[in-house]
Amino acid sequence: MFGRLTNVRIKAAEDAFEQDRLDEAFEIAVSPDLSSFARIHELRRKLSSSLLKTGQDLMMDRQFNNARNAFVRAAQLEPDEPRIGDWIRRADEAIESEQAARHQRTVAHREARERMEAGSLNGAAAVLRNAPATDVDGMALNDEIARRAEKAADLMAAAQKAVSEHRLQSAVENLTSVRKLNARQEGLSALESAVVRKLADTASNAFHDGRLDRAAADVQLMQSLGDYSAERRDIEAAINLAARAASALQSSEYAEADVLLGRLVKISPKAKWAADARKRLRNMDDNRRALFEGPLGLAASIGNTPVRRSTPIDETMPAAQAAPPPPLPPANNPNVQDRFAGAGRLPRRMLLRIDGVGSFLLIRGDRITIGRAGPGAPSDIQLLSDLSERHADIVRAGEDYFVVSQSGVELAGNATDHALLQDGDRIRLSRRVRLTFSRPSLKSTAASLELGEGVRMPTECRRIILWSGPVLMGATKECHVRLASTLGQFVLVERGGRLFFKAMRGDAGRNIELGEQITIGELSFRITDWNASVGTHGSAVS
Repeated sequence: MFGRLTNVRIKAAEDAFEQDRLDEAFEIAVSPDLSSFARIHELRRKLSSSLLKTGQDLMMDRQFNNARNAFVRAAQLEPDEPRIGDWIRRADEAIESEQAARHQRTVAHREARERMEAGSLNGAAAVLRNAPATDVDGMALNDEIARRAEKAADLMAAAQKAVSEHRLQSAVENLTSVRKLNARQEGLSALESAVVRKLADTASNAFHDGRLDRAAADVQLMQSLGDYSAERRDIEAAINLAARAASALQSSEYAEADVLLGRLVKISPKAKWAADARKRLRNMDDNRRALFEGPLGLAASIGNTPVRRSTPIDETMPAAQAAPPPPLPPANNPNVQDRFAGAGRLPRRMLLRIDGVGSFLLIRGDRITIGRAGPGAPSDIQLLSDLSERHADIVRAGEDYFVVSQSGVELAGNATDHALLQDGDRIRLSRRVRLTFSRPSLKSTAASLELGEGVRMPTECRRIILWSGPVLMGATKECHVRLASTLGQFVLVERGGRLFFKAMRGDAGRNIELGEQITIGELSFRITDWNASVGTHGSAVS
């Protein structure tokens, strides 16, 4: 019975092979229980040959995985046939090669797209130059490159037309779009340069005419084209100066506004509006000073009508939290400017005497005047010299100091009436009067003036401290007051309208009173009101 069933199975396999139902014939032919029959051996040989031919055809069609499957089935039918093993190796090599080529195409497509998005159409096209016709994705990328190139050319033409019609904003918008599409578009750099030159001219003219909003808009357009020219930086600096001057004026900081307008006039002399604004500002300041020289100034100095501030000055507070100081009394009225003690404030000028070190004039305020000493002299710093009564001013604007003089000064060998001061600058006020400006520490806005050889004050002071921040005292070069290393390191500040003194390390500090003798270790000093310390003829009161 089993023999009859075996013959039926073999017959079914032979019929399936004849009818080209190779899968069905294969499943029967590889059955282990039929391997001993001669008819099965013949069928296996025929099936193997057919599968080998099918695999070769699939190889020609580049269906390498299907071809390999056909070769593997043929090997199951004839494991000892050497040709079948050779074709399996060929299929494996073809599959590996195709995988490598597919990976290369993927990398090339990604690189081409990245270059295209970065505005390098030529670079993208170069990556795809050898893409085969069968690379569908590569052909699509080439089409996209062509479309972008055409659009860039159209935008370039539109930009050129806008320039010819002096529509610079439209030209900049088109040029910006061209650069995004094709950064190496022919003629792009030349047209951008031409537009930048036109914008620089229009911005400069607008600034000179006082149309600052138009100038700022033109500068913004120059920035959008990536312009970093000196012309753009100069116009931008002038606009920023104007904005800072306007902010200072709005905050009633007239001295700072005057300084900023002075710088603006120097860098942009054609801006007549700036010179006019400075003139009007000075008239405003003169009128303000005149008011303070009259009864209002006296009212501000007496005890029952103090000049008030919403928050006491505290040099340890951040600048943004400190309340702005009240308007300074006029520099040419000493009876007003030095009578702050009665109003619950420190005097404008104080004398610091340190035993074994010397005397220092401490001056508070944003505008310090320098002039000739004498009875009723109005200047903050009075020198025994041939200067005028008010020869020059030292003005602080933020963290910057400026020297300003209608009589003229010399700074670094150059005559000027207005200049920014740098640490170590030597200021020459006349043939004999020389001062050295110092800003020793970036930790404090306080600065100092040192008298040159032969220059004297009515007292023995040789150094003036422009007190706008903590005064550092110690042996290092960053200190405003230089002490021997054995004396220690200290800081002097104004806190809540009082003097506050502490060691730089390990000391909570303390308030001190005017006239109080302070002794800390080997350091001994006293701070007094300048007017109480200097006699009517300028001699020091012991």
